[in-house]
Amino acid sequence: FGARWAIGGSGKRESVIEVQAAVDEAAERLRLAERSLERYAAELEGARAEQQARREEVSQAKDALGEAKVRRARSSERLNRMQQAARQAQAEVERLSGQRAKVEQSRVQALAQLAELEERLAAVAEQPVEDDPDTAERDAAVEELAVVRQQEMEARLAQRTSEERARSIAGKA
Repeated sequence: FGARWAIGGSGKRESVIEVQAAVDEAAERLRLAERSLERYAAELEGARAEQQARREEVSQAKDALGEAKVRRARSSERLNRMQQAARQAQAEVERLSGQRAKVEQSRVQALAQLAELEERLAAVAEQPVEDDPDTAERDAAVEELAVVRQQEMEARLAQRTSEERARSIAGKA
């Protein structure tokens, strides 16, 4: 190719009709291109509006996710506190159950001692009274009976206290 070289084309000149046909064809292609441009511009505007709507939805979803994470953290913290309280209550129940078992055992022993002393008292009461009874034995038996009755009362009080604590803990759990 050079400044004075041209390749292709035809050697004849185009007629006015051919030129007009080419102009009409170019005008038609321009009209079609403008319609396509308008359609694409409308589609682009719709796509931009859709994109903005999706951005807003994403923003709202991120906000909701953040709030959900905060709620989950609070719920997790509350659950941990409740689990700790439940473990403490269970430990207290176990401790009180053990204490109650000991108190009941002490009560059974005290009741057995009381029954034995009452039998001994009944046996002594059935024996004929001597003219000059030995007051030392009687005083010892009375003192022993008082001690056993005191132990029984303490055992019952301890049992009731344990039962009340167990009910209180069961009410809290």
